[in-house]
Amino acid sequence: RSTLFPYTTLPISYRAPDKTLWFGADGGLVHMVAGRLQEIRLLPEMADKAAEMRGITQDRSGGMWLSLGGNGLYLLKDGTWTKLGGHRDLILGCLIEFTDNVGRVWFGSTANRIEMLDGDRVRVFGPGDGLQVGNVTALSGRGPELWVGGELGLEHFEGGRFRAIRSINKEWLRGISGIVERANGDLWLNSDQGMAWCHEKKWRTFPVSEHTVSGAVIGFTELADGRIWCATSD
Repeated sequence: RSTLFPYTTLPISYRAPDKTLWFGADGGLVHMVAGRLQEIRLLPEMADKAAEMRGITQDRSGGMWLSLGGNGLYLLKDGTWTKLGGHRDLILGCLIEFTDNVGRVWFGSTANRIEMLDGDRVRVFGPGDGLQVGNVTALSGRGPELWVGGELGLEHFEGGRFRAIRSINKEWLRGISGIVERANGDLWLNSDQGMAWCHEKKWRTFPVSEHTVSGAVIGFTELADGRIWCATSD
Protein backbone atom coordinates (compact mmCIF):
# COMPACT_ATOMS: atom_id res chain seq x y z
CA ARG A 1 0.00 0.00 0.00
CA SER A 2 1.10 3.56 -0.67
CA THR A 3 1.83 5.76 2.35
CA LEU A 4 0.15 8.59 0.44
CA PHE A 5 -3.00 6.63 -0.33
CA PRO A 6 -3.08 3.52 1.90
CA TYR A 7 -6.17 1.85 0.43
CA THR A 8 -6.37 -1.01 -2.02
CA THR A 9 -10.12 -1.17 -2.69
CA LEU A 10 -12.24 1.83 -3.70
CA PRO A 11 -15.78 0.67 -4.52
CA ILE A 12 -17.14 4.22 -4.87
CA SER A 13 -15.84 7.73 -5.43
CA TYR A 14 -17.54 11.12 -5.53
CA ARG A 15 -16.46 14.65 -6.45
CA ALA A 16 -18.43 17.06 -4.26
CA PRO A 17 -19.54 20.54 -5.38
CA ASP A 18 -16.73 22.05 -3.27
CA LYS A 19 -14.28 20.01 -5.44
CA THR A 20 -13.20 17.77 -2.56
CA LEU A 21 -13.18 14.01 -3.09
CA TRP A 22 -14.94 11.27 -1.15
CA PHE A 23 -14.05 7.59 -1.37
CA GLY A 24 -15.64 4.44 -0.10
CA ALA A 25 -12.49 2.51 0.83
CA ASP A 26 -11.60 -0.83 2.35
CA GLY A 27 -12.40 -0.10 5.95
CA GLY A 28 -14.65 2.93 5.72
CA LEU A 29 -15.30 6.37 4.27
CA VAL A 30 -12.48 8.76 3.35
CA HIS A 31 -12.61 12.49 2.60
CA MET A 32 -9.74 14.10 0.64
CA VAL A 33 -9.28 17.85 1.12
CA ALA A 34 -6.29 19.70 -0.39
CA GLY A 35 -4.53 16.38 -0.91
CA ARG A 36 -4.95 15.24 2.68
CA LEU A 37 -7.00 12.22 3.70
CA GLN A 38 -9.45 12.22 6.57
CA GLU A 39 -11.09 8.98 7.66
CA ILE A 40 -14.75 9.47 8.54
CA ARG A 41 -15.92 7.48 11.52
CA LEU A 42 -18.90 5.24 10.80
CA LEU A 43 -21.54 4.05 13.23
CA PRO A 44 -20.85 0.52 14.51
CA GLU A 45 -23.89 -0.76 12.58
CA MET A 46 -22.39 0.74 9.41
CA ALA A 47 -18.76 -0.29 9.87
CA ASP A 48 -19.56 -4.00 9.60
CA LYS A 49 -21.20 -3.34 6.22
CA ALA A 50 -18.68 -0.89 4.74
CA ALA A 51 -17.87 -3.29 1.91
CA GLU A 52 -21.48 -2.87 0.68
CA MET A 53 -21.14 0.86 -0.06
CA ARG A 54 -22.99 1.66 -3.29
CA GLY A 55 -23.10 5.44 -3.61
CA ILE A 56 -22.52 8.82 -2.03
CA THR A 57 -23.88 12.28 -2.83
CA GLN A 58 -24.16 15.71 -1.21
CA ASP A 59 -27.49 17.46 -0.70
CA ARG A 60 -28.18 21.18 -0.89
CA SER A 61 -27.52 21.66 2.85
CA GLY A 62 -24.07 20.10 2.65
CA GLY A 63 -25.12 16.76 4.14
CA MET A 64 -23.55 13.60 2.70
CA TRP A 65 -25.80 10.64 1.88
CA LEU A 66 -24.20 7.19 1.93
CA SER A 67 -25.90 4.06 0.61
CA LEU A 68 -24.99 0.58 1.84
CA GLY A 69 -27.20 -1.10 -0.72
CA GLY A 70 -29.86 -3.19 0.97
CA ASN A 71 -28.10 -2.71 4.31
CA GLY A 72 -28.95 0.90 4.92
CA LEU A 73 -29.08 4.55 3.87
CA TYR A 74 -27.49 7.18 6.11
CA LEU A 75 -27.01 10.97 6.21
CA LEU A 76 -23.85 12.59 7.62
CA LYS A 77 -24.54 16.16 8.72
CA ASP A 78 -22.62 18.30 11.20
CA GLY A 79 -20.53 15.26 12.13
CA THR A 80 -23.53 13.07 13.01
CA TRP A 81 -24.90 10.05 11.13
CA THR A 82 -28.69 9.62 10.92
CA LYS A 83 -30.42 6.56 9.47
CA LEU A 84 -32.55 7.56 6.45
CA GLY A 85 -31.74 11.16 7.35
CA GLY A 86 -34.79 11.03 9.60
CA HIS A 87 -37.14 10.57 6.61
CA ARG A 88 -39.41 7.59 7.21
CA ASP A 89 -40.67 7.64 3.62
CA LEU A 90 -37.25 6.62 2.29
CA ILE A 91 -36.42 2.92 2.09
CA LEU A 92 -33.20 1.16 3.08
CA GLY A 93 -32.56 -0.65 -0.21
CA CYS A 94 -30.97 2.21 -2.16
CA LEU A 95 -28.74 1.08 -5.05
CA ILE A 96 -27.66 4.46 -6.45
CA GLU A 97 -28.07 8.13 -5.55
CA PHE A 98 -27.69 11.44 -7.36
CA THR A 99 -28.13 15.15 -6.62
CA ASP A 100 -29.41 17.22 -9.54
CA ASN A 101 -28.55 20.83 -10.38
CA VAL A 102 -31.57 22.18 -8.50
CA GLY A 103 -30.63 20.39 -5.27
CA ARG A 104 -33.02 17.45 -5.30
CA VAL A 105 -31.61 14.09 -4.20
CA TRP A 106 -32.70 11.00 -6.15
CA PHE A 107 -32.45 7.48 -4.72
CA GLY A 108 -32.69 4.53 -7.11
CA SER A 109 -33.89 1.24 -5.67
CA THR A 110 -34.94 -2.22 -6.77
CA ALA A 111 -38.09 -3.18 -8.66
CA ASN A 112 -38.81 0.09 -10.52
CA ARG A 113 -38.73 2.41 -7.52
CA ILE A 114 -37.15 5.86 -7.19
CA GLU A 115 -37.48 8.26 -4.26
CA MET A 116 -36.88 11.98 -4.76
CA LEU A 117 -36.05 14.18 -1.76
CA ASP A 118 -36.78 17.86 -2.35
CA GLY A 119 -36.01 19.72 0.87
CA ASP A 120 -38.06 17.85 3.47
CA ARG A 121 -40.56 16.42 0.98
CA VAL A 122 -40.23 12.86 -0.33
CA ARG A 123 -41.89 11.79 -3.58
CA VAL A 124 -41.97 8.16 -4.69
CA PHE A 125 -42.00 7.13 -8.36
CA GLY A 126 -42.81 3.71 -9.79
CA PRO A 127 -44.38 1.87 -12.73
CA GLY A 128 -47.42 4.15 -12.61
CA ASP A 129 -45.13 7.03 -13.55
CA GLY A 130 -43.68 5.14 -16.51
CA LEU A 131 -40.66 3.71 -14.69
CA GLN A 132 -39.88 0.32 -16.27
CA VAL A 133 -36.11 -0.31 -15.94
CA GLY A 134 -36.19 -2.98 -13.22
CA ASN A 135 -33.47 -2.37 -10.63
CA VAL A 136 -32.28 1.25 -10.91
CA THR A 137 -28.49 1.22 -11.30
CA ALA A 138 -27.56 4.63 -12.79
CA LEU A 139 -28.78 8.21 -12.39
CA SER A 140 -27.51 11.37 -14.05
CA GLY A 141 -28.66 14.59 -15.65
CA ARG A 142 -28.38 18.33 -16.09
CA GLY A 143 -30.84 20.89 -14.76
CA PRO A 144 -34.25 19.59 -13.64
CA GLU A 145 -34.28 16.61 -16.02
CA LEU A 146 -33.00 13.13 -15.19
CA TRP A 147 -31.62 10.08 -16.98
CA VAL A 148 -32.33 6.69 -15.41
CA GLY A 149 -30.52 3.48 -16.29
CA GLY A 150 -31.34 0.01 -15.06
CA GLU A 151 -31.08 -3.67 -15.77
CA LEU A 152 -33.81 -3.45 -18.44
CA GLY A 153 -33.19 -0.15 -20.19
CA LEU A 154 -32.82 3.63 -20.27
CA GLU A 155 -35.45 6.27 -19.49
CA HIS A 156 -35.67 10.06 -19.41
CA PHE A 157 -37.60 11.93 -16.72
CA GLU A 158 -39.30 15.05 -18.02
CA GLY A 159 -42.54 16.78 -17.12
CA GLY A 160 -43.19 14.51 -14.14
CA ARG A 161 -43.03 11.20 -16.05
CA PHE A 162 -40.47 8.70 -17.29
CA ARG A 163 -40.15 8.01 -21.01
CA ALA A 164 -38.38 4.95 -22.42
CA ILE A 165 -35.47 5.56 -24.81
CA ARG A 166 -35.10 3.30 -27.83
CA SER A 167 -32.04 2.29 -29.83
CA ILE A 168 -31.44 0.08 -32.85
CA ASN A 169 -30.29 -2.77 -30.59
CA LYS A 170 -32.10 -2.81 -27.25
CA GLU A 171 -29.42 -5.05 -25.75
CA TRP A 172 -27.12 -2.02 -25.67
CA LEU A 173 -29.46 -0.34 -23.20
CA ARG A 174 -29.52 -3.23 -20.73
CA GLY A 175 -27.45 -3.47 -17.58
CA ILE A 176 -26.57 0.24 -17.53
CA SER A 177 -24.12 1.15 -14.76
CA GLY A 178 -23.07 4.67 -15.75
CA ILE A 179 -24.50 7.72 -17.56
CA VAL A 180 -22.85 11.00 -18.55
CA GLU A 181 -24.76 13.81 -20.26
CA ARG A 182 -22.42 16.41 -21.71
CA ALA A 183 -23.11 20.12 -22.03
CA ASN A 184 -23.73 19.74 -25.78
CA GLY A 185 -26.48 17.17 -25.15
CA ASP A 186 -24.43 14.11 -26.08
CA LEU A 187 -25.12 11.06 -23.96
CA TRP A 188 -22.55 8.42 -22.98
CA LEU A 189 -23.50 5.12 -21.35
CA ASN A 190 -21.69 2.10 -20.04
CA SER A 191 -23.55 -1.18 -19.91
CA ASP A 192 -23.08 -4.92 -19.96
CA GLN A 193 -22.12 -4.68 -23.65
CA GLY A 194 -19.52 -1.90 -23.39
CA MET A 195 -19.97 1.80 -24.12
CA ALA A 196 -22.56 3.66 -26.20
CA TRP A 197 -22.63 7.24 -27.47
CA CYS A 198 -25.74 9.14 -28.60
CA HIS A 199 -25.19 12.26 -30.70
CA GLU A 200 -28.19 14.05 -32.25
CA LYS A 201 -30.34 10.94 -31.67
CA LYS A 202 -27.87 8.69 -33.49
CA TRP A 203 -26.19 5.88 -31.56
CA ARG A 204 -22.65 4.57 -31.87
CA THR A 205 -21.44 1.60 -29.84
CA PHE A 206 -18.01 0.54 -28.58
CA PRO A 207 -18.24 -3.15 -27.72
CA VAL A 208 -15.72 -4.97 -25.58
CA SER A 209 -15.49 -7.68 -28.26
CA GLU A 210 -13.92 -5.20 -30.70
CA HIS A 211 -11.25 -4.25 -28.15
CA THR A 212 -12.26 -0.61 -28.22
CA VAL A 213 -12.20 -0.89 -24.45
CA SER A 214 -10.34 -3.50 -22.45
CA GLY A 215 -12.44 -5.58 -20.06
CA ALA A 216 -15.85 -4.87 -18.61
CA VAL A 217 -16.67 -1.19 -18.07
CA ILE A 218 -17.05 -0.56 -14.34
CA GLY A 219 -16.72 3.21 -14.01
CA PHE A 220 -17.66 6.24 -16.06
CA THR A 221 -17.24 9.95 -15.29
CA GLU A 222 -16.70 13.37 -16.89
CA LEU A 223 -14.01 15.68 -15.54
CA ALA A 224 -14.26 19.46 -15.31
CA ASP A 225 -12.23 19.83 -18.52
CA GLY A 226 -14.85 17.85 -20.48
CA ARG A 227 -12.86 14.65 -20.87
CA ILE A 228 -14.70 11.38 -20.16
CA TRP A 229 -12.80 8.70 -18.29
CA CYS A 230 -13.73 5.04 -18.39
CA ALA A 231 -12.53 2.46 -15.85
CA THR A 232 -12.52 -1.21 -16.84
CA SER A 233 -11.90 -4.52 -15.13
CA ASP A 234 -8.60 -5.12 -16.99
